[in-house]
Amino acid sequence: RMALPISVTGTLGPKEDVGLSFKLGGVISRVLVHEGETVRAGQLLAALDLGEIEPAVTRARTAAEKAERDFRRAERLYADSVVTLEQVQDAQSARDAARAEFEAATFNRGHAVIVAPAAGTVLRRSAEPGEIVAAGTPILSLGTRARGQVLRAGLADRDVVRVKLGDHAVVTFGALPEREFAGTVSEISA
Repeated sequence: RMALPISVTGTLGPKEDVGLSFKLGGVISRVLVHEGETVRAGQLLAALDLGEIEPAVTRARTAAEKAERDFRRAERLYADSVVTLEQVQDAQSARDAARAEFEAATFNRGHAVIVAPAAGTVLRRSAEPGEIVAAGTPILSLGTRARGQVLRAGLADRDVVRVKLGDHAVVTFGALPEREFAGTVSEISA
């Protein structure tokens, strides 16, 4: 006996939905895109105000430069037997730590922006310029077609038990009523 078909309504969209956030917190300076806008990979989407970030980079650079000078001075004084090897090693450790702080501050400055990781469409915009955001707070949601598209549909309990992964589906769109598209059930939500 042949099972009756299941007819549902759903929404077509990108299979992949990527949440985009800043690596660090701060005040949003710019959000350059709106919901529904298509973006290209590498495109600048949003930026934090560098008012607090740039001074941290400057402080770290200055500290790294001073630590380098102190280390070079300690090396010269050690060669003249004025300071101990331990003092030179301490200066070297301080220089290495200051370099690491500068690299971290520079890295953070580079991540005070959000760029599109792939081409796609902005699905959601969750923040506006002037807002203060914490690190990792989703600012934008980007739908990419890198993994294809998917039709999401809600099923009644009595129907969901009849569907299995890999089942074939026929998809039609109101805008193209004369065409049928082949599909496959790729996921069944819990």
